[in-house]
Amino acid sequence: MIPMNAAPVKSSRRMAIWCCLLAIAGFTVCAGAGAGAAADYPTKPIRMIVPFPPGATDSGARVLAQALTTSLKQPVIVENLGGANGSIGAEAVARSAPDGYTLLFTSMGTLVMNPHIYRNQRLNVERDLVPVAKVFDTPLVAEARPDRNIKSLDDLIARARDAPGKLTFASGGYGASSHMAAELFQYSTKVRMNHIPYKGNGPALMDVLGGQVDMMFDQVAASLPHIQAGELLAIAVTSSTRLPSLPDVPTVGELGHPELEMSSWASVTAPAGTPPEIVDILSRAIVRALGQPEVRKSMEASGAIAAPGDSRQLAVLLKSETERWGKVIEAAGIKAE
Repeated sequence: MIPMNAAPVKSSRRMAIWCCLLAIAGFTVCAGAGAGAAADYPTKPIRMIVPFPPGATDSGARVLAQALTTSLKQPVIVENLGGANGSIGAEAVARSAPDGYTLLFTSMGTLVMNPHIYRNQRLNVERDLVPVAKVFDTPLVAEARPDRNIKSLDDLIARARDAPGKLTFASGGYGASSHMAAELFQYSTKVRMNHIPYKGNGPALMDVLGGQVDMMFDQVAASLPHIQAGELLAIAVTSSTRLPSLPDVPTVGELGHPELEMSSWASVTAPAGTPPEIVDILSRAIVRALGQPEVRKSMEASGAIAAPGDSRQLAVLLKSETERWGKVIEAAGIKAE
């Protein structure tokens, strides 16, 4: 009499033998599943979450999304999901299915600054997200109204040193690039200024223009019209080389302070667990897109400089920037709920 479960047992044994043979050949079930998913990817629209209201980061995301829509042959749709300095949108992406169809496009503040600043941060970048690609750099410019009589970086240092805590600087909020550039300035030059945070760089810039605040480190694209109109005086740019849009403005390195070099960079990440094959497809597609002259030109028009880096390069950048800014934030004692 043949047992009723004989066939399943034989089938299971055959499957076990095949799995052993596949393992010997260098395959695993998981790898096979990932490769299978990557072979067809993408087969539907991809959501690219920007965790801020429409603005500079959003503009760069839309330029990239348009290029990826063409190369991946599927719509890449940008969605704004702002709140909590980028944390709400980032957490939403981290909770999404790790299938390559939900991505996070954000500035460095969300990934590097927030974990050091916010006590109740639920997102663990290293645990919850996987690097895909670096996208662009956005240099900043140190600026003040002409009537503030701050005509150089040395003037700014001297004014801040002569009256500690009296000189004011505006920022787009705790952890924003405009905030962290000023904190880096204070940390490196051993001076102290008074931080006036706003809900976004726009309102901050308006109060610098109105004379309510003394100075600001702002993204070049936003301040450029006011600099060209003579309403603001550009003191220095934080890039490593002079900018075509401000050819007469020296870099911080030229002025003897290379430690002040920084940019507000943006990147794409995906939920942890996304198959490496899919991450690689996205990474290569992004790097290729940013090499196209028309894409680079569109990025520049939105105030950014295309600066592609693959997933491995982004992982290295995340580690080094987290360490660098952690020291600055700890020294400044910056904490927020």
